[in-house]
Amino acid sequence: MSSADPERHPATPLQQVMVLDSLREPGTGVNIQQVVFDLPHEVDPERFQAAWSRLLAENDALRARFHIGDGDPAVTVDFPARTQPVPVQSFEWRGSSKARQQALFESFLEADRTTDFEPAVPPLLRATLIELAPGQHRVVCTFHHAILDGRSYAELIDRLMVCYERPDAKSASAEAPPYEAFLRWLSERDVEQSRAHWAVDLGGYEGAELLSHLGPPSAASGKGHETLAITLPPVIAERLRAFCDEHAVTANSVMQGLWAILISRIADVEDIVFGAIVAGRKGHVEGAEDTLGMFINTLPMRAATGGQE
Repeated sequence: MSSADPERHPATPLQQVMVLDSLREPGTGVNIQQVVFDLPHEVDPERFQAAWSRLLAENDALRARFHIGDGDPAVTVDFPARTQPVPVQSFEWRGSSKARQQALFESFLEADRTTDFEPAVPPLLRATLIELAPGQHRVVCTFHHAILDGRSYAELIDRLMVCYERPDAKSASAEAPPYEAFLRWLSERDVEQSRAHWAVDLGGYEGAELLSHLGPPSAASGKGHETLAITLPPVIAERLRAFCDEHAVTANSVMQGLWAILISRIADVEDIVFGAIVAGRKGHVEGAEDTLGMFINTLPMRAATGGQE
């Protein structure tokens, strides 16, 4: 590595999984994210491209470059000061009917989602600007999940529009610490201490109970995903809020408890371990709440149901 090369860091565990999964399953759209929003006004293509360029310069996570190796870690990441511009393509569909536009849009989303990024060629991000009618545009931001977590999605769009609408305004990105600061903090942690913690926390656990046989065919193969949306009746939702207030817990904690009970009943075991996603931002790097990047992690959540409800 020359003195001009940026510093490399181990990618986070979740980043490593995401990058390697994408390479193992090319053309499937695995870990490719799309954020869609409409703009009810005219869009200047040059200003739009300039807004992306500013975001790219101010947020190192958007310039993440992943390297695949044979050692441990298998994936490292660095942040070159300069990259290629964010690719922006444009479509003009204003002469088409709404039905035709919807068909074109659905076809585009599928083709775009299954178009892979090369992990070593940043930015792992692209944008599409679609004119639906005079003064009405739709924007699709497509990126690899390894560079941004869910909390960053809305913030990315907000900062993009600030850069577009007020190019001389001070950006929140300029005030936030770089994502690289989080990776430095992570690499300095005591790995043996972490292993000792989880050895105690998971001590005596006898093994995993796979539930994939209960799902659709895609679940049995370990591929694909399904989304199930359930709207709670107002009476149940109010009871849930009251229960959370009474016991000073979040609705997420209640749902995790219910999930543990459900797994316990299905698998007929009382010692349950399942994955829980944590935000990973607080208490590590000051100001990280305002940083764009991939902070989330999946941690084992253990619950001893003991047959109790």
